[in-house]
Amino acid sequence: MGRIAMLSNEQKAGDPARHALVERSMPLEYMGDFSLPAILVDRLPEAIRLLEKHRFDIVVQSRCAEIFTSELRQVLDLFRILDSGGIELGFVDLAEGI
Repeated sequence: MGRIAMLSNEQKAGDPARHALVERSMPLEYMGDFSLPAILVDRLPEAIRLLEKHRFDIVVQSRCAEIFTSELRQVLDLFRILDSGGIELGFVDLAEGI
């Protein structure tokens, strides 16, 4: 099962919620190529409600969410649902500042 983080695009690099996601996801054997992709959205609470309505498995913690997926099609559906709901989104590597 895969997971992808989702945060508000207002949360900057030093935000504690972003830092907590990186800490939880960082492997014990850290390598220089570690990456943690995340979706940035303009309206996080609305995006969470929209994905929950479409039965996505989501864990919400400290102003961010982690979305669990079991196949690539779900990730594509996630983007389609957010787009059709009028949610603006972008992408970021949360681990780029390590």
